[in-house]
Amino acid sequence: MGNFKWVLICLILGGWLFFSWKPSAMLIAEKITVLNDEEIQYEGGNYFSEFGSVEEIAGDLRLKKRNYNKDIPIVTMDFIITDGDFSNPDIVSISSRGNGNYYWKSKQQPTGSLVVYHLIPANSSVQSQIDMAKNGNYVEITGQLSKNNEIKNETGYFIRLMHSNHKFILANDVRIFE
Repeated sequence: MGNFKWVLICLILGGWLFFSWKPSAMLIAEKITVLNDEEIQYEGGNYFSEFGSVEEIAGDLRLKKRNYNKDIPIVTMDFIITDGDFSNPDIVSISSRGNGNYYWKSKQQPTGSLVVYHLIPANSSVQSQIDMAKNGNYVEITGQLSKNNEIKNETGYFIRLMHSNHKFILANDVRIFE
């Protein structure tokens, strides 16, 4: 009976690890190749979005959270970038509901802005910069925003961001200020 219990525990633990495992963001970034302004390749699969011209985004990093979707793995991290009252945790609290969904609450109407950037690192060097950022840092991201807020893979699977303050960004550089 004792051996059966250990075998069962190992099977349950092994199954949980197998089904919950996700590759590290760096492992994904090392295999990303940006082909042009509309196509990114990862592990032989192609992902499409309409990226605009290069621009710079700057603000306070209120929340950094790992993002992983097995169908669109090129999005590795979410950054919530804020300014004004949204940058002050004593005025605005921000929480994650999971799967890239976030909410904020405040006792008064805050001024400023809050934008959720779903980051696609252009390469492993950019992912390394993303990994070094911490909540509370002032960050500057240089990259290309998706014009249609949509990413498709070659099988037809797609994700479209429906909130106006959620953006996909192909990040070419991330600078961190403490």
